[in-house]
Amino acid sequence: GSPMNKFTILLRREIWENINSFVYLPIVVASLCAFFLISGIGALQIGGGSINIHADIDYKSDQMTQTYDVNDTFDSLVGRGLQEFASRPEPSKRNALNRVYLGISDPLMITLRLVIIFYLVMSLYQDRKDRSILFWKSMPVSDFTTVLSKLITALVVVPAIYLACCMALHLVLLLVSSLSALGHDVPIWSTLWAPAGIITRWLEMASYLLIVGLWCLPFFAWLLIISSRAKSVPLAWIIGLPFVLILLETIFSSTGYVKDFISDHVAPLTMAKDLERGIGPIIDRVMNVELLISLVIGLAFIVGAVLFRGKADEL
Repeated sequence: GSPMNKFTILLRREIWENINSFVYLPIVVASLCAFFLISGIGALQIGGGSINIHADIDYKSDQMTQTYDVNDTFDSLVGRGLQEFASRPEPSKRNALNRVYLGISDPLMITLRLVIIFYLVMSLYQDRKDRSILFWKSMPVSDFTTVLSKLITALVVVPAIYLACCMALHLVLLLVSSLSALGHDVPIWSTLWAPAGIITRWLEMASYLLIVGLWCLPFFAWLLIISSRAKSVPLAWIIGLPFVLILLETIFSSTGYVKDFISDHVAPLTMAKDLERGIGPIIDRVMNVELLISLVIGLAFIVGAVLFRGKADEL
């Protein structure tokens, strides 16, 4: 088949071999988040109702009007919160909803990060360990194509699956919040839908995941090169060598460049924080020489991984 067909087959192979962590895990995490979201809103409504029941019984001790009073008090309680939110200026509504939508995506984003790291650590190590590399080597696929398929899986395919689960979760949040607003004198579109900017949010999250993939390329490619070379305990090499570099820098220099570079490209926490203000600040942050240096280091590690992969059956 054509190179593109071969590449597609390789990507599909990666998904099938890791279907639990790539597909089922994000569905489970998103479902749990949706469950807690719906339960939380339900509990608030029931809780609100029961608090008011006690208040009404103490206040009136009149069984006949109890139901009416509960509904009346409860409606005004939820309605007040929604009306207060609806009366806020547009930027305030956008910021508040932004935090909520990003907050509910966090469990998926953290899981995604861990899944990518674990997958890359094992990606080239596992088939050398169980000797299945001899079978894969007999296939008409170059080492470069194999390594590239692992990298594209980690930086594009898996984030796309997790993003799809985030999108589904955002729709659940939007629908549940809209349902809870029904029956209150609040314009749902201008209060909950328009400030959520859901399509823009999805495009920004997709851009963010791609930018982080490029920014952290030295780290991801480092995982690949160790996975292609380590004879045992790849994690010890992954942590050990950078640690030695940082130690040497601390002993012989007072700059801290290496430490800062490594920490910023392993876990760019400031970038995640910047997403609260949209994609603009993130693009401003990465459009510099450091991104170029990152890409060069990342590409050098990828070349190393391809070369080591080529010699893997000799190791």
